[in-house]
Amino acid sequence: MVGTLALAACSQHESAPAPPKDVTFTGMDDAALRARVGEVIAEIRKRDAAGLAHLDIDDTGRRGGPDADKGAAWLVRYFAEPLKGVVQAEIDREQNGPLVQVCLNYGKPRHQLMLDFNDYGKKGESVDGGNGLWPFSARRFAEVADQPPKTKTIPGTFCESGHI
Repeated sequence: MVGTLALAACSQHESAPAPPKDVTFTGMDDAALRARVGEVIAEIRKRDAAGLAHLDIDDTGRRGGPDADKGAAWLVRYFAEPLKGVVQAEIDREQNGPLVQVCLNYGKPRHQLMLDFNDYGKKGESVDGGNGLWPFSARRFAEVADQPPKTKTIPGTFCESGHI
């Protein structure tokens, strides 16, 4: 029995992908979420807007779409180069619903960008009831897709200078 448990633990550890080069994580310790954040950063770095839009799944299970395409293209256009260096991804520990925010800290001087991830349950109600896919909300950036990024600083908030 101990051998079976040890084998299961090794299998889980081996299946978790390593983060992309120069990416570290802080905050909520969820291997599936960290893997998805790493995948999003990798798609942005590769300038793969189609791959990034494919990671966007809404609460009805619909993948991608025109808004996801626009938002993903905007992220690739403006963040592929800045995110090629060292990135610290801070996952907000205070989230208690299906939405989890991740703050990307990058560059010198330091810049921030807040991204949204979701883990919808059967009815989209909670992180704990989710399916572990952690879809990325590329569609959130569709409304700013025709303009350069302008971040807002909201003191005292999570990722205070990374709000778009």
